[in-house]
Amino acid sequence: MMKPSLRDIFSCALCAVIFMLLALPAPASPAEKLELTLEEAVDMALEKNLSLKSERYSVPISEADLLAEKGAFDPAVGLNLSNLSAKRESPSLLTGTKEDHFTGELSFGGKIRLGTTYKLDWSSERVKSNLEFLTINPFYSSDLTLTLTQPLLKGRGPRVQESDVARARNNVAASRLREDAAAMDAVAGTVEAYWELYFARSELEVSEFSLKLARRTLEEVRAKIEAGSLPPVEVYQAEAELAQRQADLIQARKLVADREDRLRESMNLEQWEVEIFPVSSPPEPVQPPALEDAVSAAFQNRRDYKQEVIARDNAQIQRHFLANQKFPELDIFGSTGLNGVDRRYGSALDNMFSGDFFTWEVGVNFSMPLLNRQARGRYLRAAREADRAETAVAKLGQSIRVEVREAWREARRSTETIAASERARVASQKRLEAEEERFRVGKATLNDVLQFQEDYVQALSAERRARADYAIARVRLARAQGILAEAVLAE
Repeated sequence: MMKPSLRDIFSCALCAVIFMLLALPAPASPAEKLELTLEEAVDMALEKNLSLKSERYSVPISEADLLAEKGAFDPAVGLNLSNLSAKRESPSLLTGTKEDHFTGELSFGGKIRLGTTYKLDWSSERVKSNLEFLTINPFYSSDLTLTLTQPLLKGRGPRVQESDVARARNNVAASRLREDAAAMDAVAGTVEAYWELYFARSELEVSEFSLKLARRTLEEVRAKIEAGSLPPVEVYQAEAELAQRQADLIQARKLVADREDRLRESMNLEQWEVEIFPVSSPPEPVQPPALEDAVSAAFQNRRDYKQEVIARDNAQIQRHFLANQKFPELDIFGSTGLNGVDRRYGSALDNMFSGDFFTWEVGVNFSMPLLNRQARGRYLRAAREADRAETAVAKLGQSIRVEVREAWREARRSTETIAASERARVASQKRLEAEEERFRVGKATLNDVLQFQEDYVQALSAERRARADYAIARVRLARAQGILAEAVLAE
């Protein structure tokens, strides 16, 4: 058996190294970062938000319904052609045994807004028969007839006839309002999610700063223990505080991840692993408008209030329509026409248009159910629905007033809170600096230092929370007034 050469051994070793290198997992790439301004987040939400996308279908759907309802007044054209050939036994000399009929009919008719129905009918016929009494065989006949029918009670007038069209037109306006409201909700939700993420990242910074303070304090404690100015047992308190602040940091990181998901959902952002960093700063606080002005703006601009008013109007239209349907049917009708007959079709037309041969008819149709319970029941239901719609408008108006007043008070409170939290943060910082100096010279205890650190961190967090709350309260007030949130961003 031959011994492997050094070259073979080197080749095998090189292959093994390459194999192991290929088998190693690829180094993890750092998480992608997305720096996002508030305006960019709003634009993305208006473009991609799924709830808004879904609501945008309602406008063309309601427009299609309106088109269909208008179709009730579209005229119709009809054409009917038939050829009949018959051979039968006849019990009388007045009846032929063999006949050929060719019939053509062209009609044009429809309905107008007054409820009047019209029909213009032109019919022509060629008849060939073995009836001996016919003076013209075969013969052609042509008739031109106009028929009008006008309801006098049930179904009379444009308001009744166009009830479905009016409701459909109102539904188009309501669908546009719903789309606007969905856009405002998408914007407001995105703005709130943006500022919540802003606060969560601020809270993460505060937690990291708090952990840094705890580490620095632990180092000072260990140095004092080595110098003999502190008992060794003090290190446990410093280490426990450090562990607690590490736990707070973990919770802060979770809060950031949760708030990122909320913002991703509102913007319909498909990159679920990208880290989002808000780069816009909360607006500077300004006093909200006068309360009554804010309430008045809400009643002028709220889309949901306008939708409720439209629903009330539709209920009133339906009530009026069904009130008319309680009347009996009383229709007056009339028809007039020309006719002509000859052995040639052209001559039959000439005879028809000569005016020598004509027909006319006038009459009245009347019909009414004896108890009329169906119409009365439908009207009573519509009347109650209209009353309920009226109450719904009043109830929503009351809710809007309460919502605006609460949002206005919250905006005012958050404005005042920012200044108070800033003063509290400055005071806590100075107290901490003084206490840390006293601890260095041995005039303060470790427990006091840790407590002042905690107070300062809470004050720092409260100030940032107050600024985020003001930004959110500002948007909520605008939303309660029915103002599109983009207008608030420009202030």
